[in-house]
Amino acid sequence: MKINLVKINQVKINHIKKNKITIKLSTLLFILCLQPNILSIAAAKPNVNPAINPAIQSTQISAPKPKPHDLKHVLNDDSDRTYKILLAETAALHGDFKTAIESYQSIKNYGDETPLLARILGLAFYNKNEQDFEKEALQWVKTEPNNSAALEVLALIQIKNNKIDAAIDTLNQLIVMLQNENKNGYSFVYSGIKDVIDSDKLVYVFDKLGDMNTKKDGMGQFFAAYIANEDGNTINANKMINKALEFNPISFDFIQLKAELMWQDNKIKEALALLYHYSKSPLQTDFNEVDAALLYAKFLVKNLEYLKAEHILNTVANTNSTNLDLSLMQFMLYLELGNINKAQIAINKIAIFDINKSIVNQANLYKKQGKYQEARQNYLKLDDAPTLLARELIVVETFLAEKNLLAFTEQMGFLRAKYPKSQKDLYLQEVFQLEKYNYYQEAYLLSSLMIQYFPEDGSLINSKALLALKLGRYDEFESLMRLRLKDNPNDVNTLNGLGYVIFEQEKTQLYPEAKIMIEQAYKLMPNSMAIMDSMGWMYYQIGDYPQALDYLEVAYNQMKEPEVIVHYLAALIKNNRKKEADEIFKIVKILYPDNEYTLWYMQNILKIK
Repeated sequence: MKINLVKINQVKINHIKKNKITIKLSTLLFILCLQPNILSIAAAKPNVNPAINPAIQSTQISAPKPKPHDLKHVLNDDSDRTYKILLAETAALHGDFKTAIESYQSIKNYGDETPLLARILGLAFYNKNEQDFEKEALQWVKTEPNNSAALEVLALIQIKNNKIDAAIDTLNQLIVMLQNENKNGYSFVYSGIKDVIDSDKLVYVFDKLGDMNTKKDGMGQFFAAYIANEDGNTINANKMINKALEFNPISFDFIQLKAELMWQDNKIKEALALLYHYSKSPLQTDFNEVDAALLYAKFLVKNLEYLKAEHILNTVANTNSTNLDLSLMQFMLYLELGNINKAQIAINKIAIFDINKSIVNQANLYKKQGKYQEARQNYLKLDDAPTLLARELIVVETFLAEKNLLAFTEQMGFLRAKYPKSQKDLYLQEVFQLEKYNYYQEAYLLSSLMIQYFPEDGSLINSKALLALKLGRYDEFESLMRLRLKDNPNDVNTLNGLGYVIFEQEKTQLYPEAKIMIEQAYKLMPNSMAIMDSMGWMYYQIGDYPQALDYLEVAYNQMKEPEVIVHYLAALIKNNRKKEADEIFKIVKILYPDNEYTLWYMQNILKIK
């Protein structure tokens, strides 16, 4: 069987993220009160250190620095407030934060409280006096109890000082205030604190906020479940989503996340049964008939039940023909099933709602039909691509699709010249696309060149090694991978890649060593479906078919890629479940008729020549 470069070289991690305990910069910009007009409230502007207020350029500071108490004689008695501001800023300039803070605090009844309170907070921060920092934040909240920025700042300071329960009280005030303004308080809080607290504490915070909120709508627990799931803690995620559903059993978002978690736990039938129930009884939820059908169809597609999904969508389309999301999903289905006429009808419906989406899908349909010139023309009409570069890359790929290697290479060169800051990413993209369209020699040479350009990136060695394997140079592949392991003995990609290929190439004398490699990779990253597939295929190759099926079924349920699918089908047959394998293979032949793994399965498992 041919080797899948992407599958080996890019081990997929589902729902695992590392949390960084850092203060969110966007919030601190306000905390540090970098406001260019802060001194417009004074009669004159003093020289201000840009380290304290970067909004004022360093070129403005040219005169000698006055000492704090040299200024009063230039001001009359009616300018007391101006004097105190000048005194505060000049004191801060000299590092006398105590005098600066006291001077600001002494200003009474002059209005403009928000910038003044914010300035005190900033000075307290620069003085690194956490007690002052929290005290002034509390004063700000007391002065402006309905100011969301003040509450967010106080909560962040409390979190920084590890006063989690106090922060929860502050955040609850913020959520209630925002809810009274018909805003999503939980979403606001999540975006504000997610980068300053580790995920376990974040789950605790949202669970408590959900309990405290008088609405009892389960939203706190829903966010807690989402956070836990993103962190790979499915046990905690299930606990939280179940609690959320106790508060609100008819929420579309809650039901969708519950189904996703069931799917991740390989409770495929249970997830589909749950969604089928709601698709038949949408009035029992807070979502409509189309939403229910779309959600159910989405999960059917995940299970390769395309024809059943098509039936569900067609049924609901009979009474809901004018729905963008429904038309988009119908187009996706028909495109993958190769039904060009029905795909075109779906595009015509999409154009009624969103012209850009109709343009990009028309281009995708042209590409599917091999009409690459028309595809390029449509892609270039887009005005909603995330970036111009992203759109240009889509266009350039069409040259490879029509086997015009020269045009592709020239266009990629133009893009590197046009976007010099994206040179490395563009080289990587070029290697990936060349490999995707079977230009292995060209991809290999470009990988070798990249290693010279970017010697610090060890992962490029893996790419070169796997391309060498594509070219039939196994010895070079093994040598490069072992070189990589010598420098990085716990590199998961390399352990999985080398171990998998040894079994794939049936290097039986190396099986014991390869088994250790794959098991080590699995231990380091047990949630990776690519490694799960390698574990299953390892057991398949050594003849332990029941064990192989255990791993391959999990990988298949979560990762419907051709290589993983045929591994699973092969294991089904070895476990006397050929009827199931044949049913799945019917749709595989439609979706991937010319794929190398489909052909391998037909030749080596089904013995079809």
